[in-house]
Amino acid sequence: MKRLLPHRVTARRRDPLPGLGTGLGVTIAWLGLLVVLPLAALIVRPWQ
Repeated sequence: MKRLLPHRVTARRRDPLPGLGTGLGVTIAWLGLLVVLPLAALIVRPWQ
């Protein structure tokens, strides 16, 4: 019977920077919120 998987299964490499994707996503979302909220406030009630 022939093997379907390769003889050597390479182990999954460790992430060199764990949590980088999550931290980057939270930072971008937070900065986006800091930009979008004041812009929305100016659109709803512009300076007089």
